[in-house]
Amino acid sequence: MFSTKLLHPNQEIEHEIATSPVGALKRSCDAHNRRRAKSLDLPRKYAFERRVSEEKFRSMKEHVKAMRKNDLMSNGEGEFSSSSSSFASSSSSEESESSSDEDEEDERVEEDEDEVSLVRRRRKSRKSSNERGGAHRRAPPTTSASGQRCRSRPHRATGLTSIIDFRKIGRHKRYADLTMSRPLMRGWLHCFLVLLGYPILIYNNKSEWFRVHPRTFWLMMCTLVPYACSTFLHFIPWKSRFAHDLALSADFLGISFGFTSHTVLFSEALFRGTEARIAVCATSILFVMQILAFCQKQTCVMKYMRRERFLIFGLNIVLLMITETKYIHGVSWKTNLAIQFTSKFLSPFYFVYCTRMDCKRRSPMTIPGIWCAHENWHLMIFANHLMQIYAMIRLVGDYCPENRACSDVLSRW
Repeated sequence: MFSTKLLHPNQEIEHEIATSPVGALKRSCDAHNRRRAKSLDLPRKYAFERRVSEEKFRSMKEHVKAMRKNDLMSNGEGEFSSSSSSFASSSSSEESESSSDEDEEDERVEEDEDEVSLVRRRRKSRKSSNERGGAHRRAPPTTSASGQRCRSRPHRATGLTSIIDFRKIGRHKRYADLTMSRPLMRGWLHCFLVLLGYPILIYNNKSEWFRVHPRTFWLMMCTLVPYACSTFLHFIPWKSRFAHDLALSADFLGISFGFTSHTVLFSEALFRGTEARIAVCATSILFVMQILAFCQKQTCVMKYMRRERFLIFGLNIVLLMITETKYIHGVSWKTNLAIQFTSKFLSPFYFVYCTRMDCKRRSPMTIPGIWCAHENWHLMIFANHLMQIYAMIRLVGDYCPENRACSDVLSRW
């Protein structure tokens, strides 16, 4: 056996519970809540009636004062005293009749006012606690001397500023995916080549030299495409993960496009060659793979079908090696050997063992935070591209009579 006390504004009730204490306590609490709800509904009505009666009494007092002034001005003090006494007696009788009812109403209204004041105190205490601990709340807008509101809200980024941090271009230390760090000099070489190469090629595209060497012109234009995609990935500080993933996919497609374009331009019949057609199909498959990478949400773009992507890059390397050997080796085997060693053996080997994302080996000729193995790999690729342009200009390209017809087609473009 145990007892519990339920407090009420007017009385204190003690319940002694002998059997089934939980059910009895629940029933007593429900009954108490019902009685309290009924008692709280009444004072609001009586408070409204009391407010109306007080307004009527004030209006009657004002009416009496106005009548006194009029009677004094017209009939004198005697008549006014008789009329006022009669009116006062009638008003006192009305007050005595309503006093008994108002006493009961006052008691109920006082209870309601006590409860309302308690609720207000709780609200004030909550507000004060929120103001003390809520430093994150926005401060009210300040006003100037003229009364106009000052613009204290921060400027919301719109357009490119919402996805690119222009203050840190070429200086950001991490990528938007927050998985890899970025050294200071990454992307500067490719950005410089793109900003310098494209204006020169576009300005001189109608020159006599490029009309004679159209394959060389298109080889240079296609070589700068992977550099532009790499600039978007490494040089621009993206704010959102989605924008970074788009730049990463563009970088993958740019690498495959560079291999495919070189395979097409070095082949004798351009797109009609077998190696060129296979290379175009491989790049198209990679494009579909990147679209599928954005359609799923289980893995990131970097790790999605990574082995298949490496297989496509390897196929591109083999096709380009076959095409270059077919047309360069018969003219100068030394040039072909240098190109195949740097681009088909040294740079892929260095990338796999020193440059890839999950590589833990340290490469020589690096400066922590400024220059890393990835920058060395970019230099190898740039040197290989210079040798390919040299081979196109001096050895194969437009000087070979069998390529003259295709060069005429490129010159029309």
